[in-house]
Amino acid sequence: MLTTNLTGELIRAVQIAQATAREYRQATFSPAHLLVGLLHNDVGLGSTLVAWDTDIQFIRDWAQYKIEKYPKSARTIEEPTGDEKILLTMEVADVIRLKLGQSEVSPFAALIAMSRPDVAFSKNELKAFPLTESYLLEKALAEAEEEREVPLPGVPSNGQKSPATSFPASGAAGPAKALARFSIDKIAMARSLPAAVFCYNS
Repeated sequence: MLTTNLTGELIRAVQIAQATAREYRQATFSPAHLLVGLLHNDVGLGSTLVAWDTDIQFIRDWAQYKIEKYPKSARTIEEPTGDEKILLTMEVADVIRLKLGQSEVSPFAALIAMSRPDVAFSKNELKAFPLTESYLLEKALAEAEEEREVPLPGVPSNGQKSPATSFPASGAAGPAKALARFSIDKIAMARSLPAAVFCYNS
């Protein structure tokens, strides 16, 4: 039904979307259901949006209104499946995942996909939506750039990035990054000093 390469957080959001549809006796779940799941506290996306001064309660109410208008089933479905718009949303999110350099589709990639007109919602529907695809992409790429390298403390940056003075922000270098926060690279410091410091009278 959905792409298999989803992060644990996005899987949790899908489960919440299914539970919401089940509660409303709906046979399938829509992007509005998934949006409620994405903003659930268990997923963690909401706190990021709040930090960006986004009114997530408005988004929740916006999604809830659409869920209430969504067609109901004559009987309760234990595992509601995603509708056609969910499938399209996940396909677009998978493409966005590549733009963000992610190995799995994240809640953020799904949210960006939802913000693209005529994917999860029509252009007219998104007029009331407070987030846009371009805004979210810009934010995501900016944060990825900031997190790419972590400078060592106590070493002048001189506006340059050096492999000797920084570590990648994720992946196998995680322990190295943690060590960098409590270490001083004296070799790098020495390289930044004037040559005269290393001269002495014979």
